[in-house]
Amino acid sequence: MDEGAVCVWVVGDQVVNGSETGTSFRHALEFIDAGLRLHDTMIYRKDSSPFPDATRYGQVFEYMFVLSKGKPKYIDLLRIRTKYYSNNQQSSQRGADGELKKMKYEKGKETKPMDNVWDISTGYNKSTKDLIAHQHPAIFPDKLAQMHVTSWCMADDICLDPFMGSGTTGVACVNLVRKFIGIEIERKYFDIACERITAAYAQGRLFG
Repeated sequence: MDEGAVCVWVVGDQVVNGSETGTSFRHALEFIDAGLRLHDTMIYRKDSSPFPDATRYGQVFEYMFVLSKGKPKYIDLLRIRTKYYSNNQQSSQRGADGELKKMKYEKGKETKPMDNVWDISTGYNKSTKDLIAHQHPAIFPDKLAQMHVTSWCMADDICLDPFMGSGTTGVACVNLVRKFIGIEIERKYFDIACERITAAYAQGRLFG
């Protein structure tokens, strides 16, 4: 990785002999031991549990470890609207030192960066409208890839997906004007990814 580069590692734990393996945490610690920074620990929360288990609560999330080599060279945090102020208003906010600081809000919309738990709809025709992608057993939602590419990869930068799968990250890069390199060991999934990415180029479409 180049200095300032960011790696997003999305991982869930396997269940072996009735217990979770804890591999998600092991991966994060291995990355830290290899010299990378753990810039952010995030959670990708699904709206359903695909493989319900009678012995534990429904597993509806995966970890997203945002790793970087040194300080990330590019950060564009997605923002959400928090309030709408009809006129100039004053409030206060308590700082880390316990002191209250007066805050003045101008008329209009107030926004803040999103939290580090992202709720993403998953499942057939929800993860993606590209029906061919569902021939892959474990696709990432289009929205999830779009959000991470927007957050950590600047326009015309290069995004690498070494486990390309159905090509979701590649499609996001086409739509967001990023360069993309994908690697996939399974030929049938590689062909699906190429078909999706080629279609994205041809249509010049944007995520809805």
